[in-house]
Amino acid sequence: MDVNFVTSAGETFTIEIGYFDTVLEIKEKVEKYKGYPVTSQKLIFNGHYLLNDRDTEHYEILQGSTVQLVITNPGLGPQRTPPPASSSPATRARRKLNLPVESMNGSLVIHVEMEEHSKVGLLRDELRRAYAMINLNVPDKYFFVHNKEVMNEDYSFHQHNVKDGDVIKVFEGKATHGDP
Repeated sequence: MDVNFVTSAGETFTIEIGYFDTVLEIKEKVEKYKGYPVTSQKLIFNGHYLLNDRDTEHYEILQGSTVQLVITNPGLGPQRTPPPASSSPATRARRKLNLPVESMNGSLVIHVEMEEHSKVGLLRDELRRAYAMINLNVPDKYFFVHNKEVMNEDYSFHQHNVKDGDVIKVFEGKATHGDP
């Protein structure tokens, strides 16, 4: 059966998989056809991360289903190339952060890539895009928390001391902000 894949970068492609393929076997096919290493792939279907030892029947993945593909280490995939040797120090200094963004109850985690010096408020746009890819609505009012501290959306991730891989939690409602 043909299953559609959408990456967090917006790329779409289709791969033929078997009715009883395990998630690990699907990841191996993605690696074979698209070049993303199995270890850097996270697959999401109907808002849930897919476990390697489960199969398509367990998750009810059918002909024409769409699975979200999140690359946890984009540098390993075919879409990224190293910067040219002549790049300026300012360009090389831009650091990307791969951040798991977790819903309040932990039922959904979306991985996003943000620049270290980007304002936290830009995370809202990334979250909207990611939720749209898996056909979910973003809550009307919500705020972000990092290390048990409410994040001021006018400050950068760097100002909040966010490191690569740190979890950002999403809480529904409104919050007042203190300084980071």
